[in-house]
Amino acid sequence: TGYDSASLGDFPLGAARTQIHETYIVAQTEDGIIIVDQHAAHERLVYEEIKSDIEKKTVNRQCLLLPEIVNLEEWQVEKLCEQSDELKTAGLLIEPFGKSSVIVREIPAILKDINIQILVEEIVDDLVENETVLSIKDRITDIYSTVACHGSVRAGRRLNHEEMNSLLRKMESTPHSGQCNHGRPTYIELKLKDIEKLFVRLKTILNITEKKLFYLRRVIDKQKPWEPIIVSDNITWSEFSRLNLFLHELEGVEPIVS
Repeated sequence: TGYDSASLGDFPLGAARTQIHETYIVAQTEDGIIIVDQHAAHERLVYEEIKSDIEKKTVNRQCLLLPEIVNLEEWQVEKLCEQSDELKTAGLLIEPFGKSSVIVREIPAILKDINIQILVEEIVDDLVENETVLSIKDRITDIYSTVACHGSVRAGRRLNHEEMNSLLRKMESTPHSGQCNHGRPTYIELKLKDIEKLFVRLKTILNITEKKLFYLRRVIDKQKPWEPIIVSDNITWSEFSRLNLFLHELEGVEPIVS
């Protein structure tokens, strides 16, 4: 794949190792792992690409060979027609087709094989829901968000390693890729120390020797009460305090008063 342990430091989001539940990408970083929600991440990438294209007035449109007719309520048709210029800016050419239908002639090329009926219905819902609370500019942004959602990689789609790594690299170079369009995180990161803490790898977490860990295990196993003799040449007062507080957090044991 071109990724090895020595090169992981060059990639903040690491190298893809596997995909689980056909929804999450698991990547290895230099000092931990990254778990990516593939749909949420790609949705943000599509959104940023559409927004950038619109700002540069370079939106690639795909003319439908067979324009699609979408049946709606009359008021919904009126609502869409009111925003026809904004929709066109976003790459959607929608025209009235009678009183209770619209015809979709062009869509953003990035959307490819989408369900146009559902897309149009959701755009109408967004326009109605946000009509009184959002400015025109914000309503247009909301349209971009809806379009991006339909153009993104869906949960349930299997990706190969090349596709997964391509998504990670695009995330690294795309602004705001850490959050989807709805404000949810697109990935979470677990450092090795966090993982070791989950598995209670005390020696690594607390940076203590095997001999000192032996005393700690005696307390965890509750074989004997904590004895003052522990605080001797075997363990320092600083370490005693650290282990004492850690035990309290770990098992709810009352801190030992020395």
